[in-house]
Amino acid sequence: MPSKTFLGLPETKRNKIMGAVRQAFSNAPYSQVTVTDIIKLAEIPRGSFYQYFKDKEDLYFYLIETFRQSFKDDLTYNLKVQNGDFFAAVKKTFHRTLDRFTTAADSQLLQNVIMEMDYRGYHHLMKRDIHHRPQNHQVNLPEWQQNIKDQTDFTKLRVSRDEFDLLFHTLLSFMGQSFAHYFIAQRDSSQKLATEPFKAKFDLLLDWLEHGVLIEDTGRELNA
Repeated sequence: MPSKTFLGLPETKRNKIMGAVRQAFSNAPYSQVTVTDIIKLAEIPRGSFYQYFKDKEDLYFYLIETFRQSFKDDLTYNLKVQNGDFFAAVKKTFHRTLDRFTTAADSQLLQNVIMEMDYRGYHHLMKRDIHHRPQNHQVNLPEWQQNIKDQTDFTKLRVSRDEFDLLFHTLLSFMGQSFAHYFIAQRDSSQKLATEPFKAKFDLLLDWLEHGVLIEDTGRELNA
């Protein structure tokens, strides 16, 4: 996270620096961007960069935290609109987020972020939402995730409140993979791809997860 020095800068200067950062990570994926690229675009000395941020990774995760917050706000809002129906809220949030990703001014930046979001990056983000107590290994949920759980109508689910955390992170991972599938296809296409087929595929897989794929009462027995 940024230092107090950076947060204490005038807003215009902070906006200029972050605008340059967005440009740098739009021009190239994380692995190809250097601190030199960033300070040239931001027009700041190298020493100032390290006064503001620990390193490139620290800056990068601060940048994508802004997109993460927008996603969190959307899911919270959609869960309220859908009267606690968690799966309906996830579906609505995926549709809205995919549309935003593909039409926003930062669409290339978002594509680069998602295409390079491996397990390490996902864990880095999610560890801010889960803090383990060393004494008893219980989990402290952040306010946002706790609010999602509190707003969810569990009468619509066959999971307990304790099991919900696993479902929550499973669906977040599923959404991330679905975003990546779109951007991979877009990268390999010479034309702008419509989002509707990707929404339809997401909806189908989400429906399978929500309602299952096995016909009930088939009398199937597992072989020993």
